[in-house]
Amino acid sequence: MNLSRRRLTRDDRRARILEAGRKVFAQHGFGAAQMEHIRAAAGLSRGGLYHHFAAKEEIMAALVDAECASLAARVETAPLPLVALVEAGSEMLGAGAAGFDPAWLEGRQERERYLAAREAAEARHLRPVIETALQSGIAEGRYRNVPPRHVAELFLTVNARLNRLALLDGSPLADIAGFAATALTALGCLLGAEREFSDLALRIGRWGAET
Repeated sequence: MNLSRRRLTRDDRRARILEAGRKVFAQHGFGAAQMEHIRAAAGLSRGGLYHHFAAKEEIMAALVDAECASLAARVETAPLPLVALVEAGSEMLGAGAAGFDPAWLEGRQERERYLAAREAAEARHLRPVIETALQSGIAEGRYRNVPPRHVAELFLTVNARLNRLALLDGSPLADIAGFAATALTALGCLLGAEREFSDLALRIGRWGAET
């Protein structure tokens, strides 16, 4: 049997489309990219492409979702998942093998679509990781007995605000880093775990001051 000619599975086709989408977005930018570009890069028929995705916005959302799923898997087994999440998130934003780079976007409307997709993906994949980390910390006596669901929502809300400051408002990196450091310090106080977050807050604040 010639394995190179084997019939592609549904997952194979989807993965091929996502990889083609990344390449086309990187080459043309999201705004100029067309579904026909992606179809040709994936080597599929129009039916094979549109069976999975009706528009390039759906491909972008799928790439963002894959990136957030990868991030969740990366940090959920870390000794300090919340700290690992902040560290890994700053490293992986748009840079993961499965991710979507915000540099491919132009204009406010494209950035708003990206942020909406990212916030939905983070709620789907990261909220459970955050809640589990909080529940474990409370059970182990490392955190105060605060409602995990509420703190997880607070964490994601602050993160969404940071992303919007960067992509929509064009705020200086020093201001964004300062906000992030202050938010981490406040989170440590809320959880009664100041030492757990203080070093990371200092590093982020120092990085912002040096940028």
